[in-house]
Amino acid sequence: MRKFKQFILLLFIFILVLNPFLNVFASNNEQQIKYVGTTTTGEKATISKIITPSELENYFDITLKVTTEEEARKQDMSIVIVMDISNTMNDYLDINKTATKYDAAIKAMESFIKKFASVSLNVPSSVTRKIGFVAFNTDAHLIFSLSDCKTLKQADTLIDKMKISTKKIIKAEGYGGSHLRFTNIEAGLKASSDMLGNKTSNKHVIFLSDGFPTTYISSGYKGYDPYTTYKANINDSKEGYFFDGKKNTTANNQKVCLYGTSYSDRGAIKARNMAIQMKNNNITIHSVGVGIIKKEDGGTLKTIAEYRNQSDKSNFSVIDIEKNATKYEIGGENDLEGYKNWLKNKIGSNIYYDATDTAGMNEAFNGIFENVKLLSEAGEVTDPMGNDIEFVKFYNDQDNKVSFENDTIKWNLKDSKFVKSSKDNVTYYEYELKYRIRLENENPNFNYNNAISTNKKTTLSYVIKDGEDITIKTLDFEIPRVEGYYASLEFDKKSDYKDEKIEGVVFELVHDDDCSCMSEISHIDKNYKLTASSNSSGKVIFDKVPSGHSYKLHEIVTDEYHSLDDNYYNVKVDFGLMTHNIASSTIINNIIKKDLTIGKVVKNITTNKSFDFEINANYKDEKLNGTYQVIRNTNGKITNEKITFVDGTTTFKLKHNESITIKDLPFKIDFNIKELNYDGFSVKYQINDGDIKKFNDNKIKSSLEDDMKIKFINYSGYVMPETGSNKMLILAIIGTFLVLIPILYILVNTFKKFN
Repeated sequence: MRKFKQFILLLFIFILVLNPFLNVFASNNEQQIKYVGTTTTGEKATISKIITPSELENYFDITLKVTTEEEARKQDMSIVIVMDISNTMNDYLDINKTATKYDAAIKAMESFIKKFASVSLNVPSSVTRKIGFVAFNTDAHLIFSLSDCKTLKQADTLIDKMKISTKKIIKAEGYGGSHLRFTNIEAGLKASSDMLGNKTSNKHVIFLSDGFPTTYISSGYKGYDPYTTYKANINDSKEGYFFDGKKNTTANNQKVCLYGTSYSDRGAIKARNMAIQMKNNNITIHSVGVGIIKKEDGGTLKTIAEYRNQSDKSNFSVIDIEKNATKYEIGGENDLEGYKNWLKNKIGSNIYYDATDTAGMNEAFNGIFENVKLLSEAGEVTDPMGNDIEFVKFYNDQDNKVSFENDTIKWNLKDSKFVKSSKDNVTYYEYELKYRIRLENENPNFNYNNAISTNKKTTLSYVIKDGEDITIKTLDFEIPRVEGYYASLEFDKKSDYKDEKIEGVVFELVHDDDCSCMSEISHIDKNYKLTASSNSSGKVIFDKVPSGHSYKLHEIVTDEYHSLDDNYYNVKVDFGLMTHNIASSTIINNIIKKDLTIGKVVKNITTNKSFDFEINANYKDEKLNGTYQVIRNTNGKITNEKITFVDGTTTFKLKHNESITIKDLPFKIDFNIKELNYDGFSVKYQINDGDIKKFNDNKIKSSLEDDMKIKFINYSGYVMPETGSNKMLILAIIGTFLVLIPILYILVNTFKKFN
């Protein structure tokens, strides 16, 4: 019993020790998940992003769930553009004079209206998507009332009305001196407020102006003419009476705005009060300041201080402000920052865009569009993929309005199926989307040391209703994290010659076409490969081989002394565990081998003499050692024997008509061969089928770069010199001389007889 308990204890310990390795062979990749995600609760909405393992390493399934108390649907939206068309809008927007303020604004608004229509395409007829347009100078002008803008055709119609009607006013002859040229912000805002009404939901006003308010409403949408031609005796706060209350205290000596105003403090106060009413009525006001730049900086607008200085030098004023006023409604006297802040906070809903050039104008309207677009897209999840994460596929896209573009999932809840439920008299709408991702651990800069976020910031935009009030909310998902594994492949590269290590041999590790990941739609590049070379120690190291894949290893480059290994080896990495079929983790290359044949022929004599030969050989600057197979051919009779090199030297004997072939000598050995006992003979040699040459240096030097045959020819007695040698030339000269002597003798005697 005691032994049994000991056995059980040992077995338990063994299992505990082995457990990490057992996990490697798990049926799924759960161990790669470092954070599964969680549920996040917001105002009237609950979201979750949960990751689950799959049967493949590096592949995971993600489930998004959204539960809201409001059904996700396309929302109503009404926008009124309120545009300043006072005379100064005809000035250039910037010092480069690329466009007037008016032209730049019209172009930017044209783009805005078209984009608004594009996001409103195919909305149900029950959904309101309208745009209205108000222009203002001294008076407010209704260019067009709230009109449907759900198609590009409708957008084009509204754009044409905007261009034609505003141009007719602002480009009219003599407009610069007209009493209509002033700026009645109050009237422009009131006209837009009345247009939007109290029943329209999701109300927006885009307000743009290039200067200070200069007048205010007299009645309806008409403004007071700020030209003040009289001085009041009493009641200097009379409506429509424009005077400089800061300059004079005597009722009969007030400095009035004889030629109109450049700033009306009462006009600014009335504009602010109108904006407050609108914002209290849930109208969002987006303010755009057009060319709010001082003259000294290249603009057309003066500060209040500059206007005051102008008034001080004249018998009239251009500033309208109440008597005993202690400050200006719009802020600072000496700069324009106060006015910008006033446009942002007092007029705008804490929203302001500073358009100081054409690019700034476009950016302003693009910013406004993105802001209001959120409403049209409320009820959408934006889910971008994380770094080193690849989207694979959707599972239930047939039940969802979903797309994948620019590495981002867009999930439109408004057109997706939901499950409706109720609890505690509250109705809930639940949406679900499931998709698969892949961890791209093969990327060159993949971070193996940290868990990888599966996604970048993932956000739900949704709607909360409180009666007629609609609020756009956003809620961010918690992001799961996973990790990737790698392993190193290490083996030795050796030669079959003396077990030498080989440097500079290049190997290629190629992704296997039969890898399990290839069954998925998205996977590692089928041509993915890594390369590594053997170092000075003959070691080949593939560092950080991506886990979860099968590979084929093969040799692509070797050195000049060895044959290329044409084997393919199987390599696999599972959850960081490397396996392969490289025997003893060593790949051996065979040296290139060549045959050397030495033959002997004796001429001019019959002899059975044995001639002694010596070979001295070096292989890669080392003396050759080793025993080699030899085939001896004696008059056609073949025998086998062996020959041994010791410290680079070996000897052998040959008789007439005999040869030996030394088999499988190393490629490119440097050797010399010499015949030792050839007294009484003249020796010549022939390499392969080349010229026959005299054995002058008592040895032949060569390198064995291919199979080679060397034949030694021994001559008994005198031997004629080699053809083409200097000795042959001398003999020829002597012979010619000997022939010429008798001829000359005969010629001389004949000549004497004739004389």
